[in-house]
Amino acid sequence: EVRAYLNARERCEHFEGEEGTDAVRQKFLEKALQRECADSQRRYAALRTAYAAQAPVLKFLKDNAPAP
Repeated sequence: EVRAYLNARERCEHFEGEEGTDAVRQKFLEKALQRECADSQRRYAALRTAYAAQAPVLKFLKDNAPAP
């Protein structure tokens, strides 16, 4: 669950750095950003709550997750 979140955040960052060079590419990027980034803050908060009692997991999440 934590790893899936981190993977989605990595994909989100990747698509955030891409340019929409034409209308088709721009539409693709908008969909990708919605899919990968839309609920990032909610997921991060949910994971911190779910693993609040597991210090190693929280540390891993904090050390590896980009700022939501």
